[in-house]
Amino acid sequence: MASTQLNDSISRLHAQYQPQAGSALPREQFITLLTFFPVLLVVNADEHLQDEEVIFVTFIAKAMADTFDQELPDREARALLQQQFTTDLNYLLQHDHQWQAPFMETLARYLAEMPQIKETVLEALYLFADAAEETSAAEARVIGQIRAQLGI
Repeated sequence: MASTQLNDSISRLHAQYQPQAGSALPREQFITLLTFFPVLLVVNADEHLQDEEVIFVTFIAKAMADTFDQELPDREARALLQQQFTTDLNYLLQHDHQWQAPFMETLARYLAEMPQIKETVLEALYLFADAAEETSAAEARVIGQIRAQLGI
């Protein structure tokens, strides 16, 4: 169970993010977006998206939506959630500098209290970095910075 301070921090970030991004994600789904935010930093490490990485953004949005398959009534609802995740991921790709500090600070607190999530974040970082068949020097540098900041 997350602490009150962490819950408040996530709620504040969610409240700030929603109107600016035009996001309809409820809190629980926002936490999933928060968890995968570092992947966007890796995708954007070269400051240009490769075709494979754009496809992978769609893939990860589907995987994120599929984590809610028990809560969603049908495939159509998962498709709508996937579309929302894709929209949010693309927004964050375009505005990563604006959201990087608040997302990473909140995520670091979240992972400190939920260490079982660290491995998932680390795996996702390398999965995206390898989307173009090999991790570039820029991606490796960003992954190192993320690992240090998040303690993973």
